[in-house]
Amino acid sequence: MDPVNAFLAWSTEAEGSESVIRAVQSVKGQLAERHYDVYDWSEQPHSRNIGIEIQEQIRRSDILILEGSTVRPNLAFEVGFARALDLPVVVIKQEGTHELPEDFGAPRYLNYPSAGSDAGFGKFETDFGRLLDRLEMESLSPGHRALRRKLTQLHGGLQSVLGNHDSDHPQLHLRSGWLEALASEVRNSGPSNLVTDADYYSHCFAELRDWNDGPIRAIADLTDNTETFWQTDLEHPELMSSQVTERIFLIDWRLFFQGEAELSRHMSMWRDHIGSLSGSGYEIYVAAVDDVGLGVRHPFGDTAVGAHLLLLNPDCIGGYRRRLESDFGERRMLHIERDRHRFNLATRYYEAVKARAVRFDPNHDFHTLKREWLRKLEIGRWDEHWTLRTEHRSPAYFDRYDQHIRTWIPMYDDLIQDCSATVTSEILRIFQEIDMSVSVLEIGYGTGSLTAAIVPWIRTLCEPFEQLGQLYPVDSYRAMDRAVQMRKLAHRKIGDDLNRWVRLLNKTAWDDVEDHITYNVIFGSLVTHFLLGQSPTEESVDCFFAECAKRLEPGGSLVFSDCFAPEEDRERQAAVTAWRTWMIDNGLSEGYAEAYLAGNQDMVNAVSVARLAAGAERHGLRLVKEKLVGSTQMFRLLVFRSAR
Repeated sequence: MDPVNAFLAWSTEAEGSESVIRAVQSVKGQLAERHYDVYDWSEQPHSRNIGIEIQEQIRRSDILILEGSTVRPNLAFEVGFARALDLPVVVIKQEGTHELPEDFGAPRYLNYPSAGSDAGFGKFETDFGRLLDRLEMESLSPGHRALRRKLTQLHGGLQSVLGNHDSDHPQLHLRSGWLEALASEVRNSGPSNLVTDADYYSHCFAELRDWNDGPIRAIADLTDNTETFWQTDLEHPELMSSQVTERIFLIDWRLFFQGEAELSRHMSMWRDHIGSLSGSGYEIYVAAVDDVGLGVRHPFGDTAVGAHLLLLNPDCIGGYRRRLESDFGERRMLHIERDRHRFNLATRYYEAVKARAVRFDPNHDFHTLKREWLRKLEIGRWDEHWTLRTEHRSPAYFDRYDQHIRTWIPMYDDLIQDCSATVTSEILRIFQEIDMSVSVLEIGYGTGSLTAAIVPWIRTLCEPFEQLGQLYPVDSYRAMDRAVQMRKLAHRKIGDDLNRWVRLLNKTAWDDVEDHITYNVIFGSLVTHFLLGQSPTEESVDCFFAECAKRLEPGGSLVFSDCFAPEEDRERQAAVTAWRTWMIDNGLSEGYAEAYLAGNQDMVNAVSVARLAAGAERHGLRLVKEKLVGSTQMFRLLVFRSAR
């Protein structure tokens, strides 16, 4: 921060001017040692309008030091003006001179000898130094000075507005209303807290560059738009980090799988930012925002906006809260509170988030950071005790399924997208052919990725028919999964569309699927290998298509995206090797990749497309589409249709 600005005024008209000069020189010497910027009134040329000049100089000052042995005409004005600005005032005066009037506000007095007493001046110098030490901890601290300076700037700006209007004007009333709103925010915040619009955060935080009395830790949530300054293509604002000890950036975990360009852009900014603050000790950590909610709660509870957090020792926390306003809807407010108990809660929250984060090294590239994140959270780790009975697997399988699956299955999102697009295409084809409502059955909905991709399309398709009072193009969407744990995860993805457009059932194919109810489209992703078993035989293939055929309407479709191996053993082995290589290249350790393949022999030994096509033909079904997904030759989308 800029040095302390001191306004010094004195006069040689007092008796014993040598003592006055000695005292003033002693004061100026100590101020120089502390690197104060001193404006000595007695040494400056002055304009004719002395009063205006005094005001301007005092406005620029942080402290007034006045020699008060004589009641100078300007002394009362200087003290009064300083009091109005809440500036600290120190009066030095010779021993034995008249006391100042009581209505001066009892400024701090320091006496110095009226004669050349070395001992007396030594005590005066010591007392003056101690007084400055105390003031620098109190009203001359960087925070006090910064706030007073901003207040002076505000006052000066308003004085300029008043001076620019000789008579009443709407601008004056408008400014008055704005000031009332600002004053209301200050009053409502109280003396220890700050509550203001979220847009002001970067301005507030920038002023912490002068705070050096403790660590500053922060969590920046990049998954919402509250802190837009982290989302721009410009360099990260340096003042947002110049005094920060460490910051945790929260990202959407999907960036590790689908957002390489976006995450690499963030990483480039972090790298440049750490470089520009070299030597500051600034540490960056990265965590997935979805991991934050696992067993920890934000100190602002349900009112918190995102997972943003600011921790300022010893007792100050900050974040964002929602405030509902009747005229403006929801407004995001910055809250910075001084509360020891909440600070302790916030510290535990911060440490819990950090425990799930990885430290960002400027030498990290995208793949290195991803590999560190996967290793830290054991994503992609296959437990040898996970049996074919999915519902008996541990919570670690279900809680991180959406992350696990993307480390195991090449182009998983493409697999889901292709399956979704094909299912909707088949629905439209059948609806146009039969001119009746279509019913669909999804087998093995899992965490609802495929379901959540199809249901919004069905809702959009059906809404015009609902408004016209006509039958929906899709009148029944049933989805089943044998693991009851999956329903909660799928519900979270599907949201309000659950039960209105789709029913999630806890059932097992094929034992719990009634064969007297038929469907126009039966589909699923990563389910056929499970239904066919670890070593598919002609019998298991026949059983699969027989069960499908019993429940499929004439002219209906089967759509499955899954692992379908090449026919030749050599090609199969090459495809599995390519699959293993893909997993390792995309972040899994060799051990994790080997464990997954060893525990999923039903996929490694998946049936070939040719054998499936032959089995389908035996049950009146014809393979009409085959699409390779990814480059490992193991994953495909297949479409079978029955004759009408």
